[in-house]
Amino acid sequence: MNKTRLLLILVACAVALIIHILQLDYNVGYAPEQPIAFSHKLHAGKLGMECLYCHTNAEKGPHATVPPLSTCMGCHSVVATNQPEIKKLTEYWENGIAVPWVRIHRLPDHVYFTHQMHVNAGIACQTCHGEVQEMAIIKQVRLLEMGDCVTCHRQDTYIKADIEANPDLPESRYHYLRYLNAITKENLLSTGKLDRYEGKYHDMTGMKKFQNAPTTCDVCHQ
Repeated sequence: MNKTRLLLILVACAVALIIHILQLDYNVGYAPEQPIAFSHKLHAGKLGMECLYCHTNAEKGPHATVPPLSTCMGCHSVVATNQPEIKKLTEYWENGIAVPWVRIHRLPDHVYFTHQMHVNAGIACQTCHGEVQEMAIIKQVRLLEMGDCVTCHRQDTYIKADIEANPDLPESRYHYLRYLNAITKENLLSTGKLDRYEGKYHDMTGMKKFQNAPTTCDVCHQ
């Protein structure tokens, strides 16, 4: 084998390796085939189901997690039972086998990210995951790189320290309002500014403030 041919082979291998590494870290557009064709466009879009109905751990811990089969069967034990994909789902359920979903979004091991803090701060799921309610097939739409996190944390117009929760905003979308509004309501009740039976906010006094996320390295690299 001559030197030129060997060099070409080495260059080709290097290029292939670089492409492979880039695909591992930057899987924008990655939309693997799943064992069951679950449509977020149908469930979150057409039916208007809240993300947290299925991804309940998103507001409780670091991982949003895939819902257990019991969540799916809560509806599909009676809904669309004759559909082929639901039959697959039922078979997994009856055999006590977890659905081998293919993971799409993944961060490096040296990064600490918790869904709980972001969901309860009112950050919409679409900020990182894209318009999932329009996706029949889920795909990765963002690089999920450090620049995304730092930019968001630095934006002083995203969450300002002097913003107060607005009771007119839907608590189902901005889940931190459940906590903040509860604090405000109790405060107003105790001071006589809110009629318990009327259920309206007459005064915003006592609203708990919140602040921007920190930007120091140890926030994400603990």
